[in-house]
Amino acid sequence: MHIHPDIAELRRFYSSPFGEAVRRDIAQALHRHWQDARGLQMVGVGFALPYLGHYLPHAYSVISLMLPHMGAIYWPTDGLNHSILMDQSAFPLRDESVDRILVVHAIEHSPHLHTMIQELYRIMRVGGRVLFVVPNRTGLWSRQRNNPFGYGHPYYRMQLQHRGELAGFTFVGVSSALYYPPTTWRSALYSSRYIEPLGRAILPRQGGVLIVEMEKQIYAGITESAPIPHINPIVVG
Repeated sequence: MHIHPDIAELRRFYSSPFGEAVRRDIAQALHRHWQDARGLQMVGVGFALPYLGHYLPHAYSVISLMLPHMGAIYWPTDGLNHSILMDQSAFPLRDESVDRILVVHAIEHSPHLHTMIQELYRIMRVGGRVLFVVPNRTGLWSRQRNNPFGYGHPYYRMQLQHRGELAGFTFVGVSSALYYPPTTWRSALYSSRYIEPLGRAILPRQGGVLIVEMEKQIYAGITESAPIPHINPIVVG
């Protein structure tokens, strides 16, 4: 893979046994955040296709926004295309039109991160939520080049939380996935089914990727009002 993995490299990875184990374990972690997207407008940003398919039958609509350096593909393969190649500084969606955004293989490669997160905020409805899946700076996966999370800029949780809050998002929570080493050994991939729940229980934020959830909230401003006159309480006795 190059410093910015393209669509062909990502597809090859996720079609391998190694990539399928990664997809399974991250998808399970995502499901713990979002059990149901029924009736919602959902968007994936970056290369979220391995994870969006789960929501396609239930969401009101699902759109995949893909980055110029990656390229784009027709998706899903059967049916109308839901994939768009977009400018990361100007998403082709209306203001406040989306309920859920899943960001995978995107912000760690973005040279215009603040602008991208501002665009996420712009298209998000009030009460909508975004999940960022990013390489964990303290994990093993960000240090190995045999997987897509070994490229780009890895993050600490507080770094990403700060970035989101600068754009107006409110932090909701964080989880992690990929607790086993990044290896293609079949024995390790098989045992990952047992390692993942153990890792979550012992080191809940030390997996190979962080999953950070944030929400768009709008708080009503406090306006100055006329003083309330003092009224003596009525005592019943």
